[in-house]
Amino acid sequence: MLAVGLMLRSVLFPVFARLWKSDRAEAARVAQYSLAWLLLVSIPAMFFLYVESDRIISLVYGSDYGESIWIQRCLVGTVSLTFIQFLAAYMMISMGEAKTLLVFYGSVLAANALWCASAIPEAPLTGAVAAIILCKMLIGALGLMYCQMRIGILHVRSSIHLLAAGILSILLFIIGSRFLMEEIAGVIALLPVAALARQWKKRGFETGGRFGKVST
Repeated sequence: MLAVGLMLRSVLFPVFARLWKSDRAEAARVAQYSLAWLLLVSIPAMFFLYVESDRIISLVYGSDYGESIWIQRCLVGTVSLTFIQFLAAYMMISMGEAKTLLVFYGSVLAANALWCASAIPEAPLTGAVAAIILCKMLIGALGLMYCQMRIGILHVRSSIHLLAAGILSILLFIIGSRFLMEEIAGVIALLPVAALARQWKKRGFETGGRFGKVST
């Protein structure tokens, strides 16, 4: 998360901000590539955190925190949601929509506070985990929808390929984990993602198939 945040802030944000003033079509292309690659990278990261949760928790916190294993597994999806959140935020700031972004964050903060007030007293642990997931989903969805309407950040072909690779990876992991060690099943499950990454690196993907269009 730190590395991605640094990359977006120090590299992508200045590039996108400059392109937004001079060439918005190119800015949209950069945003599409960035989102697609970030989501692709998030898949192996989530697999690793899910499969190795027991070892990671035991190594970092000790054997007394075994209950935290299921918590980490529930939260692995927030990796991709955080990538979307970071990217959308920098895109909106580059487009001069900092006030709109502030409204988004304020609204999600209010929704999160209401959820915590109602859910955590009844179920402290599950309520807190659900609050994190809910908050990430809301802010990610708001930022993604706004960027989609403005610049068509979701690319049709890459999104379909990414979704297919993710579903195939999940199926391979579910099937493989029944017959193989969980670690081996995880490696095999990532083969579709690795193949897609190789294809993108070699051929790229078309930039004309957006779900939306660049708005002036």
